[in-house]
Amino acid sequence: MLDLYKQGLSQEEVFPRAINVSIDKFYDDFVAWCEKQVATWGYDEETSKNYDALREDAEALVKSRQYEKAVESWEAIVKIRPMDALPHQRLAGLYLTKQINQPEKAIEHLKTLADVELKDNRFAKRIARLYRDEQDLDDAQKFALTAVYTDPYDLDAHQLLAEVYEKAGNESGAAREQRVIPVLQQWIEANRRRQATGE
Repeated sequence: MLDLYKQGLSQEEVFPRAINVSIDKFYDDFVAWCEKQVATWGYDEETSKNYDALREDAEALVKSRQYEKAVESWEAIVKIRPMDALPHQRLAGLYLTKQINQPEKAIEHLKTLADVELKDNRFAKRIARLYRDEQDLDDAQKFALTAVYTDPYDLDAHQLLAEVYEKAGNESGAAREQRVIPVLQQWIEANRRRQATGE
């Protein structure tokens, strides 16, 4: 397709030549495919009503500290609307309560949330800390590094990565972070001063 575009052909000319399908047929097939995909996401009217009722009950169970029953409700909600962030957030929190205390299940939901984040690294940091606490330092390093890549200016993420590298015996990684952290601290402080003075 790129070669045909490079030759100056229009989109209407490129599609039939490259994939043997007209652009209109491609679009119609794509829309049908999208509708099929979205149909499993739980946003139809009936599922939405069911979701709203279940969510209301699940939130009430959390407020009344009936965490085990709340987990059951939120797990049912995840099944009917797997693409929604809220059930994953609630389940991650519930699995981390002292009453439930199943960090491995919390990690599953946190990973779902982290996988769709482009700018917010809080889920990756939480996963890294959970793996660190479980002494799974390989996965802790992986998610601490993901947190740094997601937000390179997050001092907390760099400090977490340095800590995990040190615990894992990754001397080169820890040394790199120990060089980065003071530079980042200076940059943050300089930024604060600039904002305070309005420069």
